[in-house]
Formats: sequence, structure tokens, C-alpha cells
Amino acid sequence: MKQAIDLKGAWAFWWSFRIHPDAEKILKKPFYLYINAGNGEIPIRIQISDWQSSPNNEGIVTPWPNETKSEWQNVNSLGAKKSEKFITWAKAIGIEKLSPVLSKEDFDPAPGLSSKENLLNQMVFGYAYLDPDPDIGPITTISIDGIVKTAFNDFSKANFRIQELTVLRYIASLFTKRFVILTGLSGSGKTKLAHDFASWLSQIAGQYSLVAVGADWTSNENLLGYPDALNAKSYRKPDNGALDLILRAKGDPDHPYFLILDEMNLSHVERYFADFLSAMELSNGFLRLHDDTGQDWDGVPTKLEIPRNLFVIGTVNVDETTYMFSPKVLDRANVIEFRVSDEEMELFLKNPMKPDLDVIAGQGAQYAKGFIAAANQINVVLEEKLRGEVSDELMKFFTSLKEMGVEFGYRTAHEICRFVYFYKELSGADFEFNAAMDASIMQKLLPKLHGSKKKLGPVLGKLKELCVARFPVSTDKIVRMQNRLAEHGFTSFAEA
Repeated sequence: MKQAIDLKGAWAFWWSFRIHPDAEKILKKPFYLYINAGNGEIPIRIQISDWQSSPNNEGIVTPWPNETKSEWQNVNSLGAKKSEKFITWAKAIGIEKLSPVLSKEDFDPAPGLSSKENLLNQMVFGYAYLDPDPDIGPITTISIDGIVKTAFNDFSKANFRIQELTVLRYIASLFTKRFVILTGLSGSGKTKLAHDFASWLSQIAGQYSLVAVGADWTSNENLLGYPDALNAKSYRKPDNGALDLILRAKGDPDHPYFLILDEMNLSHVERYFADFLSAMELSNGFLRLHDDTGQDWDGVPTKLEIPRNLFVIGTVNVDETTYMFSPKVLDRANVIEFRVSDEEMELFLKNPMKPDLDVIAGQGAQYAKGFIAAANQINVVLEEKLRGEVSDELMKFFTSLKEMGVEFGYRTAHEICRFVYFYKELSGADFEFNAAMDASIMQKLLPKLHGSKKKLGPVLGKLKELCVARFPVSTDKIVRMQNRLAEHGFTSFAEA
């Protein structure tokens, strides 16, 4: 096992028994598996980053084929015996010898699950006891293998209704660029996704902050604070904690931090966010906070480089109290639209339970390092065949849009290529090129379109021609924009 972990970073192995349902409820990822060697001795500890059990007593195929022995791949058992069925899989990312060797006396029973006498009973998966070392902290890996499905499954268990495709698009967007905008129907889960994904991926609550944007935000002081004019070398941080979060991210580069700007368009975004966004764009960009180059003021440095582990998510609602985003802001983000289908609403009304999202806090912490590593991949390279397909598709749109004076630039083309790359990485064997391009068109090309019937009528017509046969999500959006254009004489991507 150690050799396999050292070579591939992980090793998947199986048991012929299911995890006890009551143990499953308290088993949080990541965790340690302590191995009983007989005679009550526990000499080995294995670091487990993920696990999966069959819903019944039938064997299942490994969820992690790349980390599984070749003879265990693509099969669900070694033979016909019950003891040879692959009922539970676990992914190990570390193994160590314990010195001194532990015994069951070193553990305490978990209430309601076990007693001292049955602590080592494998039929409860060994997790009927509490970890003897509570300060050990979460296990992390640089892998993002399975992050989408794991997050989706954890959200589903917490009764958070969201499509797996939305989770995929959201994570791929964060990897593409550290600024994402969530727009759409009020109450459809935009802020929930931003908050709860950050909580799921974080080790501590201090790794994310939900900041409500105010209608009175007219400068970056609401995000970054300002020097105190009445007290020399004193700095006033904003009460909302935004600057504190950025400074924590700067001092902790190994963990992701999330700044969530709720109802981002209650004020003019350009007034409070333009210089922040420009600093994010540049590899060595920074914000100047005060003029003293010799020392920090109240813990605030002279200039602040936006940390590479900081992710900014803005939520957007559209009504008479909000403002339009300018194309230059939209051009620097992936914009994901939230809607609720008839089927989704019907399923909700059959079981209208409020999500219990406390249970997912920290459940994705093992992906933290891999998350940062993926987002900070500067040069990603599409394989030759896929690069050709993306290029051919984008040139169709570029040529058609250029004829109408609304073509896109290098930044958009580059970020679409990055998005397709990460979409493929996250999809694995389920990757569909048309789905990746559909999401790219929806998130990068359509959001910048707004205007009158005279200006946008021909543009939307041409885009519909390009999308209608292969890109259903984009086609549906274009049709809705065309309908509003016909009814009101004006349309934009954002809808109330």
C-alpha cells in the first residue's frame, strides 16, 4: 500500500461488508482507519480521504480505478462467495506505523454505537469509537479526483437541492478564474451554493466570509478600509471582515479562502470593485492601502497583493433597486445562471425540507490543496484533438459576431479554453464536448449582451442559428432574451 500511495498519491481497497448505517451518520471525511493486528494490538494507522458503500449487499466497481490494483478494476467481486464481494471501497492517501502500538484501551466508545467489548468489530467498520487524537486535523491531498461527485453527494445528503451539472460548472469556473458571478431567480440557491461550498471545502469557518453589499458602497473603502486621518499610522478596517479575510488568506497560502459578495449589484460595481478586480487580473498586481512603506498600520501593509488562494463569488438579483453590470466586469468572470424547473419545484413540494447544511461543514477539506493547485495552474494545455474542436467552434462564433461588431477578445477565448480543460478534468470518462461548449457560451459569451431590439435582434438571431442544434442551455437562454426583446424592445442576460 505504501508503495502505491508514494507512486500515485492514493490507493483504493475494498471490504466485503457495508458500513453500519449508524456509524455512517457520524463518519466524517477525512478520517483515520486503525488496523487491528490481533491480540488487541493496533500498530498501523491509514489515512482515508474518501469511501463508498454499496446500497445493498451486492458488490460495486471501484470509484477510483486509477488508484486500484489492475485485477480489482472493472469487476465487483473476486468470486461468488459473499466474502469476496467489493461492498465497500476506501481511498487511502497515507499509512504509518504507530509507536507505541495502541490498544482498544486507548479509545473511547462512540455513544449509542459500541461498548469497550465490541470496539474492534469490523461490522461497524471500526468507527464505533472516537479518535484518540482529536487535534490531528484534517487529511489533505493535492488531488481533485472525485470532487464534483463527492460535493454533490454530500449536498444531497444534507437535502440541498442542486444539480450535479451546476456543481461541475461552478468548480470548473472557480478553477478557470477566481471570480465567479451567480445570477438568476431569487431564492434559487445562489448564496446557498457559494456559502455551503466554501464551508464544505474549509477546515475552519474563518476561511470564508459572507459580506452583504450595501446601496451606499461608493468606493473600495467598504472592502478594504482606509487610513485614519485623525490618528497617525492608524488604519480603519471595514466592519464586515472583508479585509481581515484577505489578510488571513495572505498568511495561509495552503488553504482556500472565499469572499462572498451578496447582492453585488445593489451598488455600482465599478465604484467599489474596479481596482480590486484589476489587481486580481495581474500576476503581480496589488492594491495600495496607505503610504508608509516602513511598517504595517494596525496589521495592514502598505500594499496588498491579492492572494492566489482567494476566491471571490458575487451573487446578483435583478429588480428596480439594482444596477446593470458593465461588460468589462462581466468579461472578467464566469456568470452562472440559476433557474428552477417544473420538475425540480414538483420534487421540492413533495418533500419541502430545509437543508441541514451544518452536517457538510469541512467534509471536503481533503480537497483543499488540490483545489488551490488546480486554480493556480497558469498554463493549461488542451490535447490536440480537443484544442482543434474548441478552436473550430469559437471561430464560428467569432466570425459571426464580428460581422455585427460584438466579437470577443483574447481574454474570453483564453478563459473558454481553460474552462473546457477543467470541465474535462472534472468530468473524467463522462466528458461531453457539446456540454462543455454549451456552458462556455452561456457563461462567457451571452452575459455581455444587452441592448435594444435594433441592436440585438440580428445578433440573437445569428447566435440561435449557431446554437440550436447542439447547445440546448444556450438556445433556451437566447429564446428567452428574444421574447423579452420582442415584448419590451430591450433585453439583457440578467433576469428578475
